[in-house]
Amino acid sequence: MPMLTVNHIRILFCSIGAIILCTMALVNYYEGQTIVALFTCLLALVLVINGISMVFRSANANTTQTDALFLVLLASFSLFSADMQGSHTDWTYFFPIAAYFLFSLRTAILCVLAFTPIAIYIFIQYGPTLIQAQSIFSFAAVSCVALFLAMVKSRTNQLLEPLISSDETTGAQLESFLRPALKKEINRAEREGTGLLLVYLKFQKHNRGLPSDIIMQCANAIASQLRLFDQYYRLNKDQFAIIMPHANTDDALTKVKFMVSEMPPSLQGKVEVGLASLNVGDTEETLILQAQQELTYV
Repeated sequence: MPMLTVNHIRILFCSIGAIILCTMALVNYYEGQTIVALFTCLLALVLVINGISMVFRSANANTTQTDALFLVLLASFSLFSADMQGSHTDWTYFFPIAAYFLFSLRTAILCVLAFTPIAIYIFIQYGPTLIQAQSIFSFAAVSCVALFLAMVKSRTNQLLEPLISSDETTGAQLESFLRPALKKEINRAEREGTGLLLVYLKFQKHNRGLPSDIIMQCANAIASQLRLFDQYYRLNKDQFAIIMPHANTDDALTKVKFMVSEMPPSLQGKVEVGLASLNVGDTEETLILQAQQELTYV
């Protein structure tokens, strides 16, 4: 079962947001506010396009431009709809929520600070006189709550980062866990007198690196040939290492050839493989160095 990623959450946000905006556009249309309805549909369209694009892009794909477009349209619509009819000043409350959800904490703070004078102008110029102060206070409260939640999320991510062991895109273990795991397996192999093999896979360099979808296919090809106690790691974005306990060179090479054969055709003949077998006196560093020095195309 594929794991839930940030990309999935953003797609869900786009879907729910688009449905809500389309519903609001329909209500505006039946109320005779055709232009407001069209602008609301435009906001929904941006979310739909962003969501569809994320379905076909990798989890690491950059969506900054589309997110920025949505935020600019939201700010414009807040001012535009308030100019047409004062009852639509409530749109301003959505801006800080969207900013803190779509962008990093620092960028979101800058966006909200830049939008705050516009929000105050909207409330004073177009809001009902009796509730102008209350509207400004409500905007400040919403902004502070959104900021607090964003800070909690940022802090939580910092605390959890050292505990996250797998790569979000491929499911492979992170490079930082390779040496500790290899050291543990070396101690176990020496204690039990069993074999241990380290496999290093390196793909031919491209100008911009391998696309994420190709990397994912390679990771799937590797994972399909692993035994339950084998471990694989993603290194330097487009390289992998595999720890194979209880294995000899012939067994490992056979499995590696199967892995390469299941990788995308564009990589056939462009995958370098290095094998390092545990010998007396080897450490995790010497095994890694040996595997890198033994790289040959398969």
